[in-house]
Amino acid sequence: MPQNLYAAAALLGLTTVHPGLDPETLRRPPPSTPPPVVAEPAPPSLPPAAAPNLAPPPAAAGIGAFTAHLASYRGETGARRGWAVLTAAAPALAELEPHYLTAEIPGRGAMVRLTAGTFADRAAARAFCAGLATAVGYCAPLPLPR
Repeated sequence: MPQNLYAAAALLGLTTVHPGLDPETLRRPPPSTPPPVVAEPAPPSLPPAAAPNLAPPPAAAGIGAFTAHLASYRGETGARRGWAVLTAAAPALAELEPHYLTAEIPGRGAMVRLTAGTFADRAAARAFCAGLATAVGYCAPLPLPR
């Protein structure tokens, strides 16, 4: 292996190197590199499940708890009707507890956010939503109010 850029260029039959580069810098040996990380073999793959596992992982006790935001409505009555529609579209939602969170949206006024479940962190809520969004149309992680 060539020890510097000039030697590498000579091996390739090149006669010039970038004019802005300092030749002394190019002659220095490359910095030592850490040994390569050897990846562990992947676990054997499991057969595909009939339906995605939509059960949420347990939430951390009051720390960083998230929920899955499913829709927003003008009032709680509409949100409760929305819950019935969404659980019909995705029956696994019925195993979760719905949350009706009031939020003041600039330019829109008070809205009720329909959310479901409690997740330990944003990544867990995002993973849950990934398996659900096609059935219900929208799903996004939302921090639970403290």
